[in-house]
Amino acid sequence: MDYTDRDELYKDMKALPGIKGEISKEGEDAIFWKLPNGIIIELYLNSNMNEWYFATAYEKDGKNIPLTHWHPDCDEVFEDIMDICEGGTFWAVKTDMFGKEKPPYIFEQKEFDKLSDKEKSKYRILE
Repeated sequence: MDYTDRDELYKDMKALPGIKGEISKEGEDAIFWKLPNGIIIELYLNSNMNEWYFATAYEKDGKNIPLTHWHPDCDEVFEDIMDICEGGTFWAVKTDMFGKEKPPYIFEQKEFDKLSDKEKSKYRILE
């Protein structure tokens, strides 16, 4: 389905059974999705380009750390949301050799599965 209307996407996100986190509308064009693991996703519709803009950040110690962004097409946006809801896309924190955590890294499950067990053990998946 093409989501070319913010309110329509918002309504369908709110209707998802078991969706985690808090979802709200911000201003005239944004959806704000705060996941329980500290990840914040801001969704903006760019109707001129027929795409959405996902901006992600990590809230830690009262600060928002910008992470990454991507641009799904209007017909792919709900698929990306479902992938996050179902755990196919997730965030993990890597600890360096001094025990300090790096900012979260976004993974697709198939990408994470390719890592060796030793490499996987360096990450803590944000639930």
